Amino acid sequence: MEICRTTYTMGGDRLKIGVTVGRKKTTPIALDVFGSSVINVTQGAEVEAMYSRDLKFDIEGLQQDVITRLDQISELMTTASNILGEENLNKKYTKFKQEVDTAKQQVENLELVMSIIAPMKAGKSTAINAIVGQELLPSRSDAMTTLPTEVVFKAELEQPILKLSQQVVSVFSKTIAALRSNLQEFDTDQMKRIRAKYGHLDYLFKLFEKKQNPSSPSLVPKQETFDLNDIRGTLTVLNDIIRLCSLIDGVEDPIGELLGLDSPRIETPFWQQDAQETANVGNLVIIDTPGSNEAGQEQRLETVIRKQIEKSAVVLIMLNFGTIGATDNDKVKTEVENVRKLQGRGKDNLYVLVNQIDRRGKGSRTPEQVKEFVKQAYGIGDSGDNKDTNRVFEISAHWALFSANFFVQGLDKNKDKAKDDIKSRPDIARDLLGAEWEEDLEDASLEELERKVRRLRERSGFDKFLKKAIEELMLFAAPKSMKEALQESCSYLNKIEEDVRLQKTAIDKKVEETQKDKYELESKIHSLNNCRNRLKIQIDQKHKKLNDKLEGLIIPLKEAARVTSNDYFSNDRNKALKKWIQLAHQQDVAKEIVNKIIDEFISFEVWIKEKSNLPFNWKDVNGNNDYSVKFSSQADAEEFAKLAVDYATGRTEKLFDSIRNATKQELEKSRQELRSLLDSQTKQIIEEAMEQLSKAFDLEIPPPPPQPQPKIDLDSIQPSVNQLPEYGYVQEYETYRPFYFLWLVKIKKKVERYRQVGNKYSVYLNDLITQINELIDTNIDRIYQGSKQYIIEQFEKDTETFFQNLQQYLGEYQDLMNWSLTTQQQSEEKQKIMVEKINILENYYNEQITKVTNHLKQIESLLLNNG
Repeated sequence: MEICRTTYTMGGDRLKIGVTVGRKKTTPIALDVFGSSVINVTQGAEVEAMYSRDLKFDIEGLQQDVITRLDQISELMTTASNILGEENLNKKYTKFKQEVDTAKQQVENLELVMSIIAPMKAGKSTAINAIVGQELLPSRSDAMTTLPTEVVFKAELEQPILKLSQQVVSVFSKTIAALRSNLQEFDTDQMKRIRAKYGHLDYLFKLFEKKQNPSSPSLVPKQETFDLNDIRGTLTVLNDIIRLCSLIDGVEDPIGELLGLDSPRIETPFWQQDAQETANVGNLVIIDTPGSNEAGQEQRLETVIRKQIEKSAVVLIMLNFGTIGATDNDKVKTEVENVRKLQGRGKDNLYVLVNQIDRRGKGSRTPEQVKEFVKQAYGIGDSGDNKDTNRVFEISAHWALFSANFFVQGLDKNKDKAKDDIKSRPDIARDLLGAEWEEDLEDASLEELERKVRRLRERSGFDKFLKKAIEELMLFAAPKSMKEALQESCSYLNKIEEDVRLQKTAIDKKVEETQKDKYELESKIHSLNNCRNRLKIQIDQKHKKLNDKLEGLIIPLKEAARVTSNDYFSNDRNKALKKWIQLAHQQDVAKEIVNKIIDEFISFEVWIKEKSNLPFNWKDVNGNNDYSVKFSSQADAEEFAKLAVDYATGRTEKLFDSIRNATKQELEKSRQELRSLLDSQTKQIIEEAMEQLSKAFDLEIPPPPPQPQPKIDLDSIQPSVNQLPEYGYVQEYETYRPFYFLWLVKIKKKVERYRQVGNKYSVYLNDLITQINELIDTNIDRIYQGSKQYIIEQFEKDTETFFQNLQQYLGEYQDLMNWSLTTQQQSEEKQKIMVEKINILENYYNEQITKVTNHLKQIESLLLNNG
């Protein structure tokens, strides 16, 4: 059977496909977008209808239509600027044109963003490398990623390139200089302990120890880096520099500043056809995020991960097959809930990748059991009877990366190199050829090896998951981007409509009437200025009222936040949170804080046992005057001290987060009160202006800027590890001469003596408590002082913005009146020509609005089908 042509149209919830078989065209068939991929056609013919490919073409066509539409709207803005040629109106439409051009560029250079979040050692970097087709991202057994990295696939490239903005390079240059300076004054013994504990950072210490000279290679990164090895090396250094900052006193953590800048970006070519299919629609972007369960870094990295999720169309949560359900189950549940909250969409674009299925053995969970577990534990999985909505994929990134490398490196063309490569990877060889792989490898032909590698790739499950993820991105991200661009442009078209309507009315009026309207409008603008000056005293009073309220909130919070060793490390939830519960009865605003702290509370003893195998029992410590915990080795004592700091970091970060939120609530209430005051005092002026201009008017205060996040540097707190002698009874032999032998005979006997038998290493938790309280006082004060400064700056900014927007609104009508006066004073012939131009402009924008509306309906249909 020869298939000559396939036609398709989008309509409602279904994709209609007409197929020409030979010379006979079948009746169009309606196919559910997520329905069967095979359609039975008349006369028993079967046609493979890959809905994703047809929809891709549909999206590509729509994308080109939208680009054309935005081009025409941009030209229309230039036309409007020329026709409505008053100076300020000209500036307004020039700005609109720039905004439309920017929106068009975003649609042309569409980025389909997918982020991957995973616990440490789940194989995230390996999975991304498998998509890339080569080992692009660095990976190791220790924590690697702290700085999110974007991997962008571009079909036209021949080799990968790492790009850093000048601002990012500047931040690292400053951080490297600070580290070099501080390391020179670092305590030698402390340095040894850090280097011993964090062996993977030792190379950085060695680089910092070298004296700088012009010929020495610089640690400061370049803006562009080529070559795979250089890219991996640069990313390793950047991430480890950030990690080192958390271990060295006096060096500011750069992560907060870096989050406000463009992420490091690797642009890399495609290697496989499935990824290539996105090229005509946009660029596939994968974001590598930090491990979400790194001890002591959870709260610090949570903000980093959240920011990446917010800009992602699809989010992949990766789990380790060997540990699924065994560890961090609650953490994964929380992450799933957070992702869904952040997406804020009708559609759940969340997938689970269960990696390392190459480790499946007898007694392991079956694929069905894995999917059922994920569905029950996290609410992600099959939806009803439609298996195409399956969101749980089992993969082996290890297998996928090997198979990708096999073809990218051209091993399918060279038998000797292929065999050498396989021989160097016994684990892969065993999975590829079986238990007797060495003998079978010698006898295997190149064609057989290629076939087995392709089969291993298929077994990895990677292509199936990747195809689904790309479909999801194309079906959701592309229409969403086009919709936003069209909606923004439509708002500018509406501005033309308003201006044209007013101009057509104004031209027919007499000059004296327009002049009178202009004077009345100028009086309203003058009234606004007087109103602002009059409100200054009332706004200052609101400043003081809010300051008093914050002080009344902050002082009790600070007192409740201070801790003692007895309650802070207690296993008793009520005892540990006693002061908070008491505070909740005194202030309503504290209830939310208390509830959050109670919900997230985990005792120190339980936390230690989850994170380590150290022998620790709170009963042995509770009641000691110094709350000391003793260990037989310095390594155990230092591990315990670090875990104690990690525990304190998490709890204190959450505490500060809650206090910031409580403070923010008070600030928001006061800002609403300010808005109400401004509205009420300007209401009469605006209503009179609205009546005069016969136009409805509503003005919104812009949202507040992000709250300042004070740096919480608990990593710098290291409880002292003191070495104490351990005393005990030891058995010894001593000789003596008893008197009954006339002191002539020596006799040996066993005796027990209380002597030093070794060293014990003690961690004093009181040291930690003292420093926690100091930090709590300092940072709550910082939040309070920052809030006071915010009140001064933001109230002034809100007031300024409010009146500026009102004056701009009225000023636009003033500009239109000036244009009308100029036109009215021209000859009848020129006025007639102007009216004709305005009519042409009116017809043009009406045509564009109609076409934009049709495009938006098409996009809504696509989004509905994908929803």
